[in-house]
Amino acid sequence: MLRLSSALVLLVALLALPLTGCDSATTEADDDPQALDDAAETVALSVAQEPGGATDQVSDVLFLPGLVSQHRGHGPGGGLGDRDCDGDGNGDGPCPPGQGDVDLTYDDDRGVWTAVIDRERTTPNGRTASIYRVYEFQFLAPDGTPQPEYVTEGDTASTITFAILEGSGSFSGPAVSHTLEDLTGAWTITGADTDLLAITGTYARAGTNTLDRERVNSTTSYVLEASMDLTLPREADLDQLNGTVEGTYDGTRTVERNGETRTSDVSTTFVATIDDGEVSIEMEGDRFVSGLFSGMMHRRGR
Repeated sequence: MLRLSSALVLLVALLALPLTGCDSATTEADDDPQALDDAAETVALSVAQEPGGATDQVSDVLFLPGLVSQHRGHGPGGGLGDRDCDGDGNGDGPCPPGQGDVDLTYDDDRGVWTAVIDRERTTPNGRTASIYRVYEFQFLAPDGTPQPEYVTEGDTASTITFAILEGSGSFSGPAVSHTLEDLTGAWTITGADTDLLAITGTYARAGTNTLDRERVNSTTSYVLEASMDLTLPREADLDQLNGTVEGTYDGTRTVERNGETRTSDVSTTFVATIDDGEVSIEMEGDRFVSGLFSGMMHRRGR
């Protein structure tokens, strides 16, 4: 009897062990708390300026009207603000050589500009970015009539429509790298002839982040879709940008450790509130705070 009981105990113990023939596992975010952190960091990078997030496209909105004026032989002025070339939150004027090529064309029949941007950027803190963007934008007079420049024959456009047709690129910084695979958006900038710009519209992007935390490398592929409601004083620095970016996030986090591949899926909603140069991200009852320009996470709390 003693031998039989021992055999039964051994059999039960063996059955209780996890199967080892499978080298991967799929879990939800509840089983992998770090997956939510990576999701929040992905949202932070998608909003921030240095990695080429939404704030970087806002910066282009400010920069392009002045570039159009220069393109048409009217000097470098006529813009909504100065482009933040080095990502320090302060306008630097037109970007120096090497910061990027911008190809501008104008469709007289539609009254629409197309801008193709191809830039390589290295920030003072050693982060590098490769950015490719295709935009369409239009200046509208108060009566809704298209005009070729932001200020045309003394008349200032009151509205600017801004469409992100496509975007791709990469970003590399300490402990993080990012590959942007798809980018689209449709924005309307109202109050362009007043002291306060209002930027509203939709924003969507997809890509892959690789994060290095505590000797663990993780890769997160994601799709983010959001609506934007932002304000910025005209000709102000980007650190005065305020408002919200909110929407849905769907991502898969993959971690390889000890020869085992583990994946975790996160599908959730988020609200990113921009204020005073910081981004506060609410997600799954947690709050994450990151820098508007760097996208680096500062702290987490409920």
